[in-house]
Amino acid sequence: MALAIFPRSKLRQPVRFMAAELIREHVLMHTHEEVPHAVSVLIEQFEESPRLTRIAAVIFCEREGQKAILLGKAVRC
Repeated sequence: MALAIFPRSKLRQPVRFMAAELIREHVLMHTHEEVPHAVSVLIEQFEESPRLTRIAAVIFCEREGQKAILLGKAVRC
């Protein structure tokens, strides 16, 4: 099991916000800036247990072409 970098009591931002920002950061890193920084993330579900955290998120983009980049070539929009 991985250790947390910061104790929960020291976090200044809500955990959901931090999760959304982490997802957004990964989207931008993995698309190599093909998708502009206008991408936003909405956390729809956040469940924590001692062994697992489940997160359901929606990623919003500006244009249909960006959606195709995010989903991949094999997926039809």
